[in-house]
Amino acid sequence: MSQNTKAVNSLLADINTDFNTALAKDPKTYLGYCSEIKPELLKTYFSALFDTSGWKEWVSTRETVDPLEINYDMVVKDFSNGIKVDRNTIDDDQSGLYKDLAEDKARGWNEFLLDFSQVLLAKGTETSSKLEGFYDSAQNIKCYDDGAYFATDHTFLGQSAQSNYLTGAQYEFGLSALALVQAHMFKLKNPAGNYFRVKPDTIMTATNIYYEAYNMFKTDTLLAGAGDEDRKAARNPLKDVGIRQIFNNPWLDDDQYILMNTSRVIKPVVSGMKQLPRFMVDDDVKKKFIEYFLDARCNFVFGHWFDAVLVDPNA
Repeated sequence: MSQNTKAVNSLLADINTDFNTALAKDPKTYLGYCSEIKPELLKTYFSALFDTSGWKEWVSTRETVDPLEINYDMVVKDFSNGIKVDRNTIDDDQSGLYKDLAEDKARGWNEFLLDFSQVLLAKGTETSSKLEGFYDSAQNIKCYDDGAYFATDHTFLGQSAQSNYLTGAQYEFGLSALALVQAHMFKLKNPAGNYFRVKPDTIMTATNIYYEAYNMFKTDTLLAGAGDEDRKAARNPLKDVGIRQIFNNPWLDDDQYILMNTSRVIKPVVSGMKQLPRFMVDDDVKKKFIEYFLDARCNFVFGHWFDAVLVDPNA
């Protein structure tokens, strides 16, 4: 075996190029319901302001209301991955074998982010969790108000408790149940006592009801009394009420689903990307294998609770 530093570094450059090219092509599906920020520090704080006022007739004096300010914090976590390369592979000029592997690592990174965010949502009724092994030990996954993200007791000062966790057989997935959930979300109140007027645009479902939801989302139906020839009468009930995205979340329990509003700058989940993965090399001449490793620094936290409702008809 010979140590060929030039070849080792050449492979490093090649797999980084292949990795980044594949990463750019692979869609970041999770951004459909996640905001993405770049934390500046290990522990990052960020805030969001929400208008709590409502339009009223101006009779004598204008009325002004303080905006709702919500503060969040995120602790950046370290994650790693990598591959081992036999020195003989490099010496024998077989480094092209690792192109596909580098591309697989890129797809795996985006799948990791999707899974990470979905596991977080599935564990949203808890306040601490390892998130199915994404964390090495149980971590705080609380909502900004120090309770579970999906809970029945969210409060603003001076107001009664409000819920973004709905349970009961009346919420079994279907159009009538979705209408109930939408009405509930619309009437959630801000600190000024006005409706948030939340209008969900996204559905995320457990796997066992995903195909029903998907067919409902993709299939247009004719209005009652319309002839088959009048295709303009075809309507989609989900799209009619503003649903624009649908996701399958395999970590949700059977029959569970989540309705979300993703139209705000801060979405129901927030992704903090401190450092994107990049291949680096550990070339220990005493070892037969050269280690090319990926390091990344990121985390996910919950956004504001009033833009997402978890529904569990079996609870």
